[in-house]
Amino acid sequence: MNNRAGARLCRFLTVGAVATAMQFALLHLAVRAGMHPLLGSTVSYMISAVFNYSTNRKWTFGYEGRHAKAVVKFTMVVVLSLLANSTVFFLAMSYMHYLVAQLFATAAAVIVNYLGNTYWTFRTESREGMQPD
Repeated sequence: MNNRAGARLCRFLTVGAVATAMQFALLHLAVRAGMHPLLGSTVSYMISAVFNYSTNRKWTFGYEGRHAKAVVKFTMVVVLSLLANSTVFFLAMSYMHYLVAQLFATAAAVIVNYLGNTYWTFRTESREGMQPD
């Protein structure tokens, strides 16, 4: 990994940390308000995805391509990562506290998000052919 790719990964992880904190806070509030943890996880994930898209688009990837094209691709990546998040959360919740289960679910979603957004959603000409910078 070169310096440019390393810097992009650091920015991605920073945005992800803020989005994750947002998701955990919203999840906790939703559960305290009486929402089922799985539904709370899904709703909080979708809300944090809006922040994630807008921040990653400009700051992390410096993407200047068409917004309409990027948001469709990003939404598809979010659906896949939400599926990974919800599946891991559902399975883990049977064995541990819902917030701990969300840690594992978040890890699965981060992997899907980073790969999907780096190599597809925000891919630039320098990353054509699936080669990292």
